[in-house]
Amino acid sequence: MFVAGAWVTAAFLPIVWWLVPESVAFLDRRGAPGALEQINRILARFGHAPASALSAPGRAAERRSIADILKPGLLATTVLITFAYFAHITSFYFIIKWVPKIVVDMGFAPQAAAGVLTWANVGVPSGGRSSACSPRASV
Repeated sequence: MFVAGAWVTAAFLPIVWWLVPESVAFLDRRGAPGALEQINRILARFGHAPASALSAPGRAAERRSIADILKPGLLATTVLITFAYFAHITSFYFIIKWVPKIVVDMGFAPQAAAGVLTWANVGVPSGGRSSACSPRASV
């Protein structure tokens, strides 16, 4: 599964490199020769009016540290994201550790439990959802 994912990623890298433009903010901040023309091509591609000039160079951005996520402006977001990640890991642990046991306890063969676990690992990254789980399935 990991090798297949690596190959798909490797196949898409040149496509993304070729089709996805550099960000307008990066080109503006860098201010390289020809940046304004590049910016105007990108803006036209996305249906925006062209820029007449690059931004004036500002003062250097203040240095950031990892401790900034604990400052009052970001503390609530940090706690919320940490809780969401913990909930995700806990639910994934439940699926990996308990679903095979539940399937066997329901009377299925251990091989079926292994199959359920395999398909859970395939289905989760693909975002697949069974039609039996759909609210319309009970209608």
